[in-house]
Amino acid sequence: MKLNYFPTCYPDEDIRSISYRYHLHSGNRTVKQSTIDLFELTHRQCIIPKNISILFERLPQNSQWSSIEFLQRHSFYPIFRPFLNDKHRETIEISFTDPQSNNGSINLNFSTLNNNLITANVRYCPTCLLEDYERFGECYVHRLHQIIDLDVCHKHHTALTIFCPQCFALLSDPKHDILLATPYCEQNHLITKESLPDVDSLELKLALLKDYEFLLTYVNDKVCNDIRDILKATMIQRIPNFRNGLVSKKKFIEEFSKCISIEMQNHFQISKELMMEKPIFRRLLKANLFLLHPNLFMLMVHFLAGSMETFFSISHDYSESGLLRSGPWECLNKICPHYQERVITEYKPFVQSYKYIKFGAFTCDLCGFTYSLGWDTRYQKIVRFRVRDRGMMWKKIVLGHFHSGLPLYKIANIVGAYPAAVQKAIAEMNTKSISKNEILNEVNVTRLQVGATLEVHERIAYHRERLLHKLEQNPNLTRTDVKDWSTISWLRAHDRDWYDQVLPIKRKPEVFDYDELDNLLVLKIQEAVKKVNNSKPNRRILKDTIINMLDQKDQNRLRIKKQKLPKSWSTLELNVENLEEYLIRKLPNLVLSLQRYGIKKITWFSIEARFKLYKNASDRVKEEFEKLVIGINQG
Repeated sequence: MKLNYFPTCYPDEDIRSISYRYHLHSGNRTVKQSTIDLFELTHRQCIIPKNISILFERLPQNSQWSSIEFLQRHSFYPIFRPFLNDKHRETIEISFTDPQSNNGSINLNFSTLNNNLITANVRYCPTCLLEDYERFGECYVHRLHQIIDLDVCHKHHTALTIFCPQCFALLSDPKHDILLATPYCEQNHLITKESLPDVDSLELKLALLKDYEFLLTYVNDKVCNDIRDILKATMIQRIPNFRNGLVSKKKFIEEFSKCISIEMQNHFQISKELMMEKPIFRRLLKANLFLLHPNLFMLMVHFLAGSMETFFSISHDYSESGLLRSGPWECLNKICPHYQERVITEYKPFVQSYKYIKFGAFTCDLCGFTYSLGWDTRYQKIVRFRVRDRGMMWKKIVLGHFHSGLPLYKIANIVGAYPAAVQKAIAEMNTKSISKNEILNEVNVTRLQVGATLEVHERIAYHRERLLHKLEQNPNLTRTDVKDWSTISWLRAHDRDWYDQVLPIKRKPEVFDYDELDNLLVLKIQEAVKKVNNSKPNRRILKDTIINMLDQKDQNRLRIKKQKLPKSWSTLELNVENLEEYLIRKLPNLVLSLQRYGIKKITWFSIEARFKLYKNASDRVKEEFEKLVIGINQG
C-alpha cells in the first residue's frame, strides 16, 4: 500500500518528528495508526528505526530518497555506524533495503527511554523554535538537541529545555506521542530563553556537540577496527610505556582527569575512581562498546586528538612507521640527568629475523645509553625492549663505585641494572674476563689497600663522628641497639681496633631468678582466674583461658620454661574447672536470666530446654540446682 502523502523532511530533523508531522497532516485519529501506516509497528520507534524498508516501499513514487541517505540525515545511525563491527553493520544495512529480512531481530534495539546517548524527554531550543516556525510554518525536533548531558544549542549557544518556563508543563509526551508543532506550550505560553550555562562548561559542551555533528553529517569510511587501532596508537603516543608497549591505565587516567574540571566530571557523572575500574577502562579501549559510555568516549577522543575530525584524519597504517608515531622517546638511563624525559627524537632502523616485527635503536645524545624496540605489525604494539649499550657515562660511574669498595648489588641499585650486568661491565673495562668471586676478592683487596688514601681517611672520620654522636645520646647502647649498619660495616672493615674499643661489648643474657619469677606468676595467675570468673557471659576456666589473660612475655615463659616454674603450673591445674564445676558455677546466672524473662516457676525442665549443656548433667548438678531454687523460693 503506497502512501498518498509524506511530509517534507527538514535539516537535522529526528525521524520521530517526521512521523509525528505525518500523523498531524494525515488526519489519523491515533498516533498508533500512523505508526502502523509507516512502519507496521504498534509501538514507538527506537533510536535507530525498525522496519525502515517497509517505509520506503510505501513512499510516494515521486520520492527520490534512499534508505541509507534518509537514515544518514534523520536518525542517529551515523553516530553508531563507525563503532559497529563489520558483520553487525552489514546485517543492519541489508535490513534497511531488503523488506524480506528479519530486521526486527537484528537491528540495534535501544529504546528512547533507556539508552546512554539521547534524553528520555525531547528537548527544544527556544530560538530554534521561533526560527523554524517563521521559516517552515511549524516546529520540529532537532537531533543534536537530544544528546544526553549536552544541554545547549550548538547554533545559538542557549540552554535547551523540556518544559515551559512559565507553567512548567512538559513540552512533549514522555512516550513521544505528542510533540511541539508551534513555539507555544499547551497553555499557550511562548517558550522563552533560559539563562546561559557557565562559560567554562559551555566551551567543552560545544566542542562535543561539534564532534557529534561531524559524525552525523560526515560520510566516513572509518570502521570499528580502524578506530580501535587509532585509539591505541594515540593513547600510547600520549602516555607511553616502552617496556611492554601497553597503555599505562593509571598514568592515562591521571592525565585525562587533569584536563576535565571537577564540575564537568560531576556533570557527566564520571570520576577518576570510576574510570580506574577495570570494566570501564576496558570498554573505552573497545570501539564496539561505544554505546555503553558515548560521552566518556567522546571526551577521551577530545583529550587525545582535540576533535573527532582530527581523530578520524589520523592514518591507521602502522605497518612501516609504528615506532615513529609514538615518538619522541624517553631516555631510560637511571643516572642520566634526562632520565624518563623525551629527549630522543630519532631512531635507527635495523633488521632482525622476525617477519612481522620492525626494529629500531634509540640513543640518548647526552649519556650514550642505547636501547632497541620492536613494533609488532600484527598486534599493533611495541615489543622486545632490549638494552644495547649503556654508554660511557654509565660505565665510568660503575667503575668509580667499584673502586670505592661498594658491593655489586649496591652498585646495581644505584645505576638501575642487574648485578650480572655490572659484573660484565667491570670485567670489560678491566680488559680481562674475571668471575664474580674474583671481583669480590678484588673488592676486599681494594678496601685494605686504599686505607692510606685521603678519601678513605675522610670516610673513616665521617663514620666515627656518626657513631660517637649516637653514643653521646645514649651511652648504654649495645652493638645490637645501633641500627646504622652502613657505619658499622665500614668501621668493622677499615677501623676495627677503634670500633672494638668504643662500641660497648655485647652484654651477657640476663640471668633470671626463677623462684622469684615463679612466685610473681602465681599472683598473676590468681588475678587472671578472678577476671575469667567474673566475666560475662561466664567462661569455663581452662589452662589456655588463664594463660591468654597474661602478657605475651609471661605466656612465653610459662610455655617454654615449664619445668622451672612448678608453682605456677600447680596453681594453673588447681584452678582449672571440669565440666561439672563449670555447670554448677553458671547456674545462678541462668536462673536470674530466666527470672528476667518473666518465668516465675523455674524447673529443671526449663533449664534443659533452653541450655543444651545441661541435658546430660550429673546428679550433683541437679542437686545444686534444687538447693538454689529452694533458697530463692524461701527468700
